[in-house]
Amino acid sequence: MSIIAPWYQLAYIIPHLYTDQDAYQFYRVAPEGMMLVTCGLNLREYSLAAVEENLPTLRDRFDLMAKKKVDRISLSGVPVASALGRKKMREILSDAEQRTGLPCDTDLEAHIATLQHFGASKIALATRWPDAVNHMLTQYLAEAGIEVLACRSFARTLEANKYSDAMEDHELALRLGREVLQAAPGAQALLMPGGLWFAIHAVPILEAEFGKPVLLNILSTTWAALHAAGPRMKCGVTSTVTLPTESCPTPCTSLPRSRRPAIINWVSRASSSSRRRICTGSLSGAALKSPITSVGAAMRPRSAR
Repeated sequence: MSIIAPWYQLAYIIPHLYTDQDAYQFYRVAPEGMMLVTCGLNLREYSLAAVEENLPTLRDRFDLMAKKKVDRISLSGVPVASALGRKKMREILSDAEQRTGLPCDTDLEAHIATLQHFGASKIALATRWPDAVNHMLTQYLAEAGIEVLACRSFARTLEANKYSDAMEDHELALRLGREVLQAAPGAQALLMPGGLWFAIHAVPILEAEFGKPVLLNILSTTWAALHAAGPRMKCGVTSTVTLPTESCPTPCTSLPRSRRPAIINWVSRASSSSRRRICTGSLSGAALKSPITSVGAAMRPRSAR
């Protein structure tokens, strides 16, 4: 691997015109040498009409990212895929793959793949979206065989989510996550979608408290990209990412290290051979039975648990 050039470039098409939370959270979890390449749509609201209005732009963005010679293209914006429905969204992805010659994905399909990897078919859902969006999302997940046992939301418009406060979002993630997991004790995982949701530091806290995996957009999408990369993982590279405990209202220092940063830890801990095994998907969803199950714990080598 060149010490200058990234070994893997993940293109990320976001619904809005700029990126901040996406990039921050991606570089908290991605291994060194993996780069996020972003471009945006200009979605004005969470509605099917607004999404359909942006479809020509979406097609152009797939083509633009292909010209950048990235390795994979992912569409962020769970409400976008939810509004279109799974059949239509997968048709768009198939068309994009045929045109670009690249694997194309969405955050929502990455969530489904990650949940299936865990063997989780019953989940709790927490969002910052209106009920109409939550309903479309629940239907989309149901088509993939995933049942939402309970949902808690703090309804906001797209415009409000763009300019939300990071610390307020962190506290909201903790509150909604706790509420919905308490309401659905049978849930096998918690899904908290939303690329604009600053929730990365809430993940290890919730996982430690409830012993269940917590999925965010950037976690599932990064996992899906690394899983697909397989042997291309540059196994000598390790991440220096650690979760800054001072940023969390609930101190993480009292937790075992294996339960702190969820998906973050598996990158920095995995040995080269373990990463190959992880990315080729040899781990099963049996880890869900463990009281310390997390996205990170399930993907770390067994010797490191």
